Amino acid sequence: MKIIKYVQAVVGLALLALGITLLVAAEGPDPWGTFVLALKQHLPFSLGVTSQLAGVFLITLNFFWGKRRPGIATIMSMVLVGIFIDVFQKVLATDAVPQILLLLFGIGVEALGIAVYVRADLGEGPVEGTMFVLTDKLKVSVGVAKVIQDFSFVIGAVVVGWMPQWGTLVSALGVGPATQFFLRIVQRGENKKAPAAPK
Repeated sequence: MKIIKYVQAVVGLALLALGITLLVAAEGPDPWGTFVLALKQHLPFSLGVTSQLAGVFLITLNFFWGKRRPGIATIMSMVLVGIFIDVFQKVLATDAVPQILLLLFGIGVEALGIAVYVRADLGEGPVEGTMFVLTDKLKVSVGVAKVIQDFSFVIGAVVVGWMPQWGTLVSALGVGPATQFFLRIVQRGENKKAPAAPK
């Protein structure tokens, strides 16, 4: 059963990366990506290193503020998502697809990916971990916490001098509710597969 969890996590992270790739193609980088781009212009590091450092900061914040321990999927997220994005950007032909379709499909695929990989119960990536910390601390739903989180990233990007694109604002509003929807769908599927309790 453990191998199934690992496969589930990898599939979910691949979907997450695909969603991010589609959002970038639609000129709407996800809020976290926008924030990392904003930080990079002020730091002497590459985009990848900047993203990793920011991720380590969030993991530390999640651990000390939210008591969420990193798991194997935390490391998988930091390593695999970037690799998958590079692969998808090379193989996907998105030029002929209208931006609005790329944006909507990207939001849906990213949210599905988040739901699939976090339900593998192997830990969460830095961003998703913060989403659950906000859910616990603010006593709100996952969807609301994700929207709050994403707009915090957008505001952070603006503060350090980076203006987000219109697609980023749409994804900041859309990924949270879509993630909550898919989390419920995935959980229902798991409940149906679970063996019945003995009478």
